[in-house]
Amino acid sequence: MTSLLDEAPTRPVGTLERIRGARSGIVWSMAGALAVFGVAVVDGFASVDNVLTLLRLGSALGIVAVGASVVIMMRGIDLSVAAVIAVTAQTVVVLVDERAWSEGRAIVAVLVLAAVMGLINGVLVAYLELPALFVTLATWQLFLSSFQLTILERDTYVLSESATAIRSFARGEILGVPNPIWAAAVTFALAAVFWNRTSVGLMMRATGDSPAAGFISGFPVRPLQVATFVIAAVLAGVAALILLGTQGGYSTSYGAGTSIIFDAIAIAVIGGYSLSGGKGNVSGLVAATVLIALVSNVMVLLDVSLTGRTFAKALVLLAAVVLDAMLNPRDEEAARLEEL
Repeated sequence: MTSLLDEAPTRPVGTLERIRGARSGIVWSMAGALAVFGVAVVDGFASVDNVLTLLRLGSALGIVAVGASVVIMMRGIDLSVAAVIAVTAQTVVVLVDERAWSEGRAIVAVLVLAAVMGLINGVLVAYLELPALFVTLATWQLFLSSFQLTILERDTYVLSESATAIRSFARGEILGVPNPIWAAAVTFALAAVFWNRTSVGLMMRATGDSPAAGFISGFPVRPLQVATFVIAAVLAGVAALILLGTQGGYSTSYGAGTSIIFDAIAIAVIGGYSLSGGKGNVSGLVAATVLIALVSNVMVLLDVSLTGRTFAKALVLLAAVVLDAMLNPRDEEAARLEEL
């Protein structure tokens, strides 16, 4: 006797479903094509120094993107990590060089500080039910300006030679591979385990897919939402330390982390983390990180102006958002039910 399951009609796989399923491969193909273009037209693109620079800076960007993806998974967005990066990088210099703190103590302090900034965002969004976009836009300026009025007295801070731990980690290698790449690889691996093997990650994914279902299922939705902002802020703090050690300093003269946060959001969306929540995978995030790092590197080597690079990245982010809307259209009836 044929089972009902066998008799049930099979829904044909549509074009959008096929694109979503092949998204990582498509992004990897784009990154490969861009790398070939870079080798062909840019002198020194394939040099060891350039590749190592690209990988180190791309690693910090990837870590920030993981944090952005965690917030996006639950339908949020966090612009304030731009300020978290600046405050973390510059405050640790002040503590080590001007306040004579040990590096270990200073690093712990700024990471705790980053977590507190994330906690403030999470409470405002989750418990006061304020829009994440406007909250984090406001706290971006609030965090940065408050520290500039109290602790940070100038725009540029250079890490002294005495800060050996931060420099050594950011510029050191293990088995010939730069430490920042190891840090990014560990972050990506932990993210994969978090989303697929932990109850917290699975609850976040399910709640992002349907907040109403999360409440009905008894998930601690508000604490989970707060946790996403804390995770994003702490990862931004880790990335800030890597950037500080790699570059030897940090400046807010041309914007406090503005570029990296928009790059991170673009990576998350291109990598498959839908702004409608509940969707995304780490393999797509890795591919998108490589792609955006290549875009930035090629434009720098081609001597594209800062304005030109900003314009190009704005187009990339806009295209990513449009693509996300096409691949993950929001069902209006489901949205109305959730609002009830």
